[in-house]
Amino acid sequence: GAYDYLHLGVLYLETEKFEKAIEVFKKQSQTNELAENQYYSALAFLNLNKLTEYRSCLNKAMELYIQGKKMSDPYSNPLDKIYLENIENQIKRLITMANCGL
Repeated sequence: GAYDYLHLGVLYLETEKFEKAIEVFKKQSQTNELAENQYYSALAFLNLNKLTEYRSCLNKAMELYIQGKKMSDPYSNPLDKIYLENIENQIKRLITMANCGL
């Protein structure tokens, strides 16, 4: 389906297989680029302490979200869907980390 790689990547993320999650998120990007994909990629990079990639993915997630390239279903709330607030909270976290010298 349209979100299969995304859901698989989130499962890898939840089981702390961050490198594998990133690999699967890249496959999702090739078939159906979404804000959710970039958001979850950012979380994987954060857990690997790759802050440049974390920042880049958050910026891309925000851009995609604003463009309307996000998960949607007129009948239900899709599993692993994110909201603008999720991205904004991670950006605030990034700013706090930068201010602390991390």
